Formats: sequence, structure tokens, C-alpha cells
Amino acid sequence: MLWIAQLALAAFTLPPLAAQDLSPRLFVAGPDGQWQPIGPRPVDGGLEVQLNASSAPGGRTRLLVNPPAGVDINDRTPPRVTGLKVDGKPKAPAAVLGLGRGDWQPRRLAIGVKDAESAVDEASVAFEIDGKRYPVWCGPVAREGDTYVLTVPDLDLGEHTVVFRAADTSPQANEISLTVTWERFITGNYCLASAGATLSADSHFENYPSLAPLQDGNTDLPGDHSQNDISWASAETPEPHWIEVDFGQVRRITRVIICWAYYGGTYHTSQRFEVQVPDGAEWRTVWAAPPEGLEPRKFTTIEWGFAITRRLRIYQPPGGGAPGRPDLMWLSEAMAR
Repeated sequence: MLWIAQLALAAFTLPPLAAQDLSPRLFVAGPDGQWQPIGPRPVDGGLEVQLNASSAPGGRTRLLVNPPAGVDINDRTPPRVTGLKVDGKPKAPAAVLGLGRGDWQPRRLAIGVKDAESAVDEASVAFEIDGKRYPVWCGPVAREGDTYVLTVPDLDLGEHTVVFRAADTSPQANEISLTVTWERFITGNYCLASAGATLSADSHFENYPSLAPLQDGNTDLPGDHSQNDISWASAETPEPHWIEVDFGQVRRITRVIICWAYYGGTYHTSQRFEVQVPDGAEWRTVWAAPPEGLEPRKFTTIEWGFAITRRLRIYQPPGGGAPGRPDLMWLSEAMAR
């Protein structure tokens, strides 16, 4: 706030005032944190204020100059949440609200906020989605009266956190925060070995012969290694690479999700790959990665409609791997339902 200044304690002079201006209202932080009024005295060319360094630890303090009308400068109470709705259903406000886990995610969070002492500072209001900040009127955030609404974008599988923050317009900028968490995972994964599926591949990297990690349901990636106990990798050659899933019976598939190997601080997301289903003796592509490639991330969720099939293939054309290792196909889990 521009009307709050932090300065080293000393005598200082305010600039001269025009004849029609009034003397400024000045306040200084006292030893107890309360704001105390101080009066400037006229000097040649302006006004002088004397500050006492002994009353402020470290010889520094904050000075208020003409705080806006209607602001309680000694307000130390944060705004309060007056209501919380998740997808239109009221929830009891809490510092942390856990929504549980399942094959879903919230689509709309609405949070009502009021402050009896000072107005809510709209510039401070924001939702953070997994650490990325969205202020009011930016992207998925809007205001409806005293309620702030987040339209939640489609998020990957895994754990997610939304943090709502709002502060008041007092000099203390008293803030309230509310956290909503959930975990999204796929249910009824037809690629699991326990569901009767079997996998085959075009090749394997040295010491990565097992395809079992791709159908064990484990998507917890430690990050310090991505060996054959949690991932499978193709041979690193400039040829097509693929894995084929045989579901053991005909399935109606509407979604395919790939969990990519994580190593060296990055996800090894293939930049060009396709989802294919049998078409006679050939394979037909039902989905292909965009020409510009994909952002490296843990999961890639693929939806194209549906296919009724017993078999499905994830196919990487030559050179379609992750940046830095384009001749390698490196996965941690394959999922379909």
C-alpha cells in the first residue's frame, strides 16, 4: 500500500504543501504495534517530523501517511469466510478441507468473504492451483458480489491442492487462507495384470526387460531412480517403439492415461506418439499427440470418443521420444478404461 512507508528513524522533512492542501495525517507504529498519531511541525519549505529511535527495535519503523477513510488502522482481525460451496454443495469452512480421492475432481469452488473492520483488498484475493497463482479476473477466477469463484481446470491424476487467500485493506494486511485438497486416480483400470491384461513391446532397454511395472497400479515415482522395478524403457534406437495391451476380452475404452518415467528432475514425456486400435491386419490411429509436442508432466490423459476392442497399442514413431532422448520410449504405467 503506497500510504505505508518503512524508514530508518531520524528527523525528516515532508515536501511543501500547496496553499489549498491540508497537513497530512501521520501515524507511527508504537512499541506495542499500535499506530500512534504524530504531528508534523512547520519548517522552512515544508513540515518536519521527529521520530524516537529508542522506541523501535533496530531503529526502523513504519509510517502511515493519510490512510484512506474507512480503514481501521489498528485492525488485526483477518477477513472471515462466510460460506464455501464445492460444485454447488455447501461445505463447512475449515482451514484445510479434504475432499477425498476418486476418479473425479471438483469443477467449481465458491468462497464468500467479508470483513467487519476493513474492506477486503481485492488485489490480494487469489486462488493457487498446485502452486500457480490466479488473481481475481484472471483466467478461471471471477467475483460474484462477496463471493469469489474458481472454475477448476481439468487436472491430471494425482494429488491436488487449491489454496484461497484474501487480505484486508488495513496496514497489517490481515490474511485468511483456506486449503482444499483431493486425489484423483483412475478406477477400473483394464490394463492391470489383476484385470487379466497382458502386455508386449517392440524392444527393451538394457536391464529393462520386464513390462510388469506398467500394469501394477503403482504411480508413486521416487525420482532418485527409474529402474525396471517402477518403469519400462524401449531400446534407444531410431526406430518405432510401442507397447501393446491385450485386455483378455473385448472392452469399451474411452480413456487412456500414461504415467511417464521420472528421472533427473523431469518427466520423460514422449513428444510424438499415437494411440492405435486394430483395423483388420493393420493398426488405426484414434489419437495423436499435437504437432507442437507435449509439456513434460507426470500424466498424459487421452480421450477421443471410444473404441470397442480387445487390443490397443501406444505407438511412438522414430524420434518421437522426450527432448534430449528422442529415440527412447520410457513409461511408468499404462492405464485404460
